[in-house]
Formats: sequence, C-alpha cells, structure tokens
Amino acid sequence: MVNVTLIGCGRIGERHLESLSTLDNKFNIQVYDKFIKKESKMFVNKIEDLNDNIDICLIATKADVRKSLVEDILEKKNVKYLILEKVAFQSIKDFEDVINLVNEKNVTCYVNCPLRLQPLYKKVNEFLNLETPTKFTYEYSEDFKISSSFIHILDLFYWFCKDSDIYICSNLKEVMESIKHKGFVDFKGEILVTNSNGHTLHLTQGKNKFTEILKVKNNDIEIYSSEGGIENGINDNRVGEIIINNQDRYEIPFLWQSYLTAEYVKQIVNDGKCELPTLEESFKSHKPMIESFNEFLSNEKGRVITTCPIT
Repeated sequence: MVNVTLIGCGRIGERHLESLSTLDNKFNIQVYDKFIKKESKMFVNKIEDLNDNIDICLIATKADVRKSLVEDILEKKNVKYLILEKVAFQSIKDFEDVINLVNEKNVTCYVNCPLRLQPLYKKVNEFLNLETPTKFTYEYSEDFKISSSFIHILDLFYWFCKDSDIYICSNLKEVMESIKHKGFVDFKGEILVTNSNGHTLHLTQGKNKFTEILKVKNNDIEIYSSEGGIENGINDNRVGEIIINNQDRYEIPFLWQSYLTAEYVKQIVNDGKCELPTLEESFKSHKPMIESFNEFLSNEKGRVITTCPIT
C-alpha cells in the first residue's frame, strides 16, 4: 500500500485530489485540512490523525504557512517524498531553512512547477538550439497573475536553458491587493530575465485575452506556441499548438493539474523520482524572483521588505 497525503484542500488542493482519486486501490489517500468539519478515515483536521508513515505528501496550502506545516509534518510523521505547491515560500530564509530540514531528514522534495511535464513544452524543447543566444517572449493573458504564475515561466526558462544562473530586471509598474487571496499582493508590468549563457526571457502582457503564448527566436529558428484558449471557464479538451518557422504546425493537448498530479505520483512510485524540479533546483528560480519582487515592494513601501506576501 502506498500512503499519499494531501495537505490543504482549497482550490488547487481540489485539483490535486481530483487527480489522486483516479489512482488504483494500491494507493491509500488521506486529506488534512484544519477547516474540515467532519472527520473520516480519508478526511482529517488534525495532523496527528494522519498515517504515521507517509510515502508521498503534497502540501497545497498558501505560501505563508507552508514552512510551519513542513516542519510540523516532518516532526510528527515519517515522510519519504514531499511535493510543495508554488510559490514555495515567501522569503529566502524560509526556503533555505526547509532545504536544510529536508536534507537533514533525508526527504526528497519537489516543487509543483509542472510546465516542464507538458507535452507542448517538451515538443518545443525538441526544436531548441541554444548554441547561440536565444530570445524567449512569454505573452500572458488577462487572467495571468504575475505574483503566483511567473515562477512557472521562470522554471520553464531555467529548464529550457539547462541549469544556468538567472538574473532579473523587473519593469513592474504597480502593486495591488490580490483579488483571490486577502492579505496577499499581485503586480502589473513586465519582467526581463537574462542568464549566464546569454539567453533572455521577456514577460509581457499579450493581446490574446484567453491564452498564454511563448515565442522563441534565434538565428536558426522561430517558434510560436500557444497553450490553447479558455473561454467561458473550463475546457476539458484544451489543445495547444506549435508553429515552426511559420510553416510546420503541431496540435498538442495541454494537460490539466487534475491529470498531472497522478502522473508524477506514479513516476515517484515506479522510478523513485519525478520530472518536477527538486526543492534545491527550484530555489535557483525562486531566489531571484523573490529578491526582485522584494526590491520593488521595498521601493513602493519606503522600507525594507524581506518577506514577500505572495502565494
């Protein structure tokens, strides 16, 4: 029996649970959320009521409480694998503390930045030739939230470019209260990213209201990729597309989180690892992003900000 625990059953937690529910009966699923009113064998509101031995633990809470939950669960339970929702933590210190903790406890930890698992971007990666400086432009739609979703694009850039140092020059224009999460912030503006190999990423608002578009250009190739539009809510058959040099066109399904979670849980069980970035790898993307956001917030607030209120 494989014990899988989900901590946090909010909006993204529900998507994880939807996916986990497709696993066969060799997986024992438990859900912890302090707001659960009626406990059962599957749903509990106290960490003490979870299985003592947890093979895979997904933590899908907001970022501000994630460090304390990681500490709590690793103190009280034996955990082999952790998967943390992004944004993983709000401060560099919290990130470093948890890296040290999971290493001390010998826990393998991943961060849920799953664009690198998407068949769409795996196909884009096949066409990339990064021997010369390459320009990536990511045009985001109206619903895109820089504070919570930029880390996905940064991780994708890091993965494309094969482990190089990242430097961020933000051109953020405005900070505002998050519409979805009280007490958190979001941003408006553009961000320019460079890396130690000379490649660049430009995050900017696009003209398409319903989908995100990635454009890639260097001396050899031009790539256009779209994640597939979503009008009027959920589209179960979301299909992305790739166009190479304005000629060859590929249609590729864009997979929902409610599909992906079960896939990387099965990867861990079958292979002892999955394709998500490890915690230490994800730190290389999170650190420059958090530093950039904190610098902008510090200038806006007129005081030094070290904990960024994002999730």
